[in-house]
Amino acid sequence: MKKEITFLMLIGLPILIGAQTTDKEFEELYKNMNTKKGLLYGLNKQDSNYTTILRTSNETYHLLDNLYEFMNREHRLNGKGFFNFAGNETKSNSVYHFGAGVSIDQGLYPYELDFSADIQTLLNDGVFVANESNIDISFDFHPYVPSIESTITKYKDKIKELQAEKNLSDIAKENNEYLLKKYNRKIESAANASGLWLENYIIAKRFSEEYLGIESRYEIGAGFVFSLYSNALTKRGRAIRDEINRKPEYRAKGDDLIASLRTLAPANNILQLSQDDIQIISDSRTRYLIANKKQSSKLRLSLLLGAFYKIEKTVIKNTINFNGKDTTMTFNVNPTNRFESVIRLGLVWKPKDKYKFRIYPFLLLPFDKIKNVVTEGNYRDEKLDYFFYLNSSLDIEVEKRFSIGIFYKYYYDNAPSRVFVKQLDNTYVLLSAQPQKSSFGISMNFDF
Repeated sequence: MKKEITFLMLIGLPILIGAQTTDKEFEELYKNMNTKKGLLYGLNKQDSNYTTILRTSNETYHLLDNLYEFMNREHRLNGKGFFNFAGNETKSNSVYHFGAGVSIDQGLYPYELDFSADIQTLLNDGVFVANESNIDISFDFHPYVPSIESTITKYKDKIKELQAEKNLSDIAKENNEYLLKKYNRKIESAANASGLWLENYIIAKRFSEEYLGIESRYEIGAGFVFSLYSNALTKRGRAIRDEINRKPEYRAKGDDLIASLRTLAPANNILQLSQDDIQIISDSRTRYLIANKKQSSKLRLSLLLGAFYKIEKTVIKNTINFNGKDTTMTFNVNPTNRFESVIRLGLVWKPKDKYKFRIYPFLLLPFDKIKNVVTEGNYRDEKLDYFFYLNSSLDIEVEKRFSIGIFYKYYYDNAPSRVFVKQLDNTYVLLSAQPQKSSFGISMNFDF
């Protein structure tokens, strides 16, 4: 069986992808196995092994079909679109709000590609008052994909070696017993290994928000996500898990079909399964069970740590007391670029398949200076430089492929773009972009 160790260097972040069975290997095995179905029709019903061979083969094909179906479902493109609209009119005024967006994703575990784009527009008396847009492309991957059966086999071999040791001294015997207990515990906990606790990501993003004076912001970055998934699954997730783990009618080795396949006598192995073939099936089953857990876990808690490079163009627009009267002023700020760090907490709660609540608070901090200072002569304005962003939503599935979403977003820039403006009396006043904004609403979502 072919194994690969691939090193990726993505914008300075080294990632090691461990040895693993690929979906391509499983697909090739699946197609090859289907060509052997004709062998079952030539079985001699009078053979004493007929029932065992037939049951084993049918159970094997049933498992392969389930795994192949899950693989196709996981790797197809999934899309979701949404829209919202509101309008108000009088004889002399009109205000319209329009929002639309789309998100597309492919894969789930160990790789996932996401793309999303949305726009929110406010039209006041035929004039665009505010625009908000987001374009987000991200690639997420788990660097560690465990092979549970290989892990168990490794520790069983160690246990056999320890059990074979004879004529041990009291100290060596005590150490031997300690190691036996240790390796047995590792075997018991091997089934819980998933690799879901660690995830790497790279991201490219474009963002604009007129209310905050952000004309355009471009970001590219990478980082790590540490997650804790609950073992409790939704109803749909439990059904998929139970089907993949379905106990076979043929049980030569406990309740596990793959363990039974490893013990098949040559006369009963009509499908000609090699140990490498069985390993591919085992690794694929493990991976899809983990993918199902990631998709159907009722609760996920996460911590994201990352860094990104930002290029930003801002326009300061605000109303201030200038020369003794309220004046709306606009000031174009030169583009800026710098490195920033990001910390994000995450909570995803999915009590049932039809409900999904998400809340993500972000904190963005500069790498270089913790304080942002604006000066003009003897005038000085100093602020802690951080940007806080909260994104939360509740999706409720009404029917298959149709759902209603309730969302709330909050932005707060503690050090927005600022500039001192000179008045007629040679004094200066501070012109600052809006520091905060919140938005909320309801959207209609459809899957495709």
